[in-house]
Amino acid sequence: MNKTTNTTNVFKFRAECINDVDRLKGVLRKRGKRIRMTIDEEPPWIDVVVEMETTESLDGIKQAMRKVIDGHVMLQTIAPKDEYTGERRYCEE
Repeated sequence: MNKTTNTTNVFKFRAECINDVDRLKGVLRKRGKRIRMTIDEEPPWIDVVVEMETTESLDGIKQAMRKVIDGHVMLQTIAPKDEYTGERRYCEE
């Protein structure tokens, strides 16, 4: 999944706070990427949980997340929606 296509992909990830998600949106919009996000800020989550629909590839989203200061939780938890566990993969930084 290294190429950007017109196919819509659905990913899910956690973020430490809504500000991290807003910063990610800004990075993706500067790239001209189409995104739609659903954000769950309900307890008992300390973090926010985000579901994202986009034409961007997983690799492209990870590259954008690396540009977000302190965006490591997003990077460590992103996965295709059907593979999402919410657990952090510390090797993803």
